[in-house]
Amino acid sequence: VVLDSLLNNGYISKEREVSAHYNQDSTHFYIKATINSSPQKYFGGVYYNGLFETDKSYLDREIKMEKGDIFNAKKLAEAKKNFHDFTIFKSVKVRTLGLNDDDMDTVYVFIDYQELKPKYLSGAVIYSTEDAFKVQGKIGHKNIFGKNKNVWIGGEYGQLGYGADIGIIEPRFMQKWLTASASIYLEKKQELNKDFGSHIYGFNTGITRNREKELQFGLMQAFENRKMFGDLSPDSTVEDTALFEEETRDRKVSTTSPFVRFDLRNSFIKPTIGWYSQLGTSFSKGIDSELDNFIKFSAELRHFTAITRFTTLALMGRHGYILPRNDLEKVPRDQLFYLGGSSSVRGFEENMLLRDGETAVGGMLAISGSAELRQDIFWGLELAAFIDFGQLVDKYAEVRFNTFRFSSGAGLRYATPIGPIGFVVAKNLDPIISDDEDESEDIYVIHFSIGYSF
Repeated sequence: VVLDSLLNNGYISKEREVSAHYNQDSTHFYIKATINSSPQKYFGGVYYNGLFETDKSYLDREIKMEKGDIFNAKKLAEAKKNFHDFTIFKSVKVRTLGLNDDDMDTVYVFIDYQELKPKYLSGAVIYSTEDAFKVQGKIGHKNIFGKNKNVWIGGEYGQLGYGADIGIIEPRFMQKWLTASASIYLEKKQELNKDFGSHIYGFNTGITRNREKELQFGLMQAFENRKMFGDLSPDSTVEDTALFEEETRDRKVSTTSPFVRFDLRNSFIKPTIGWYSQLGTSFSKGIDSELDNFIKFSAELRHFTAITRFTTLALMGRHGYILPRNDLEKVPRDQLFYLGGSSSVRGFEENMLLRDGETAVGGMLAISGSAELRQDIFWGLELAAFIDFGQLVDKYAEVRFNTFRFSSGAGLRYATPIGPIGFVVAKNLDPIISDDEDESEDIYVIHFSIGYSF
């Protein structure tokens, strides 16, 4: 406490000596600290070098000292740490003049920066079993107006539809370790094996606390207009006429989504040890329709164990549940959970764990999991063997162990800087076989993907 008081009031500790002893009858214990400090110091200002894009006034806020103020060593140390955490700098070096010189009562701070290039342009042509062919592009500036704000415009066009967004991210909102974001977006997409698509446009904003690497939590708010298109005639999954009429109209929806993530993995791209967990809740409110009144819960847990230097066991479990808050006790088809495919239960076509003929069917309760053994071999190649399971129903009372669907398989991946690229061959362990070809499931399914399923 004494040392903190000295540092906060312009005194620099030079020598410290701490001793401890009891009194004669050993009834009291004394601690004596002797601190040799410098004369009181004042702040002489900060001088920047190497800044071409960044506004100096933005950096001055981090110092939290004005010229002539009593020098505060703790504030300087905190600012130095913050500068190193800024993603707009490649390197930061802090030097002082007068800090250790007793003949000087003023401390001058010199900071040398090496900035990263703020402008970026990226594009890709991608194929995966889940999204088919698509082209993506993005252009942005990571340090717009020199204020450490990231602004971008992005878009994609593919076989399943198109989308675009424009947004901004402020990583030091209100000078706190809060990341604020806002974006405007639109999307028109019909996912594989669904008899409908969704045309969505809207606005979202959010605040995320991410000061600690392991823990992240935040709150997102979205306002959007949703319109379904495609084969919208009532079928066995939409038997209620009122439900059909509500879900096929233009729907304006407000969604508030708090979440928390806990990440102890040793790598984001290729984890071999550690845990990852995520919990989220979305409170959906239909502005002009009760059908979008519901609460959606989601949870995910992953665990990675390095069995040997080249072998990793990866485990994953996911759960989602939708609680309707309307008289129909239903939600629109484009808000349901769907399972099956390269990112959930492999061995099934995309979204086809639950099906009605050749059409994917969704549910309000989803449970899925995977166990995968990953073996590095050579030249960046990796072998994988796995087993997946999943179940999709509407209520907890409908969950039955004997109705879980299982699959297993193996695959080959190649490591790249953005993650592994490869394919897996998965076998449906209990396929539905019928004389009606539309009702029968394939025994084997091949999935191509970029990145791991989890």
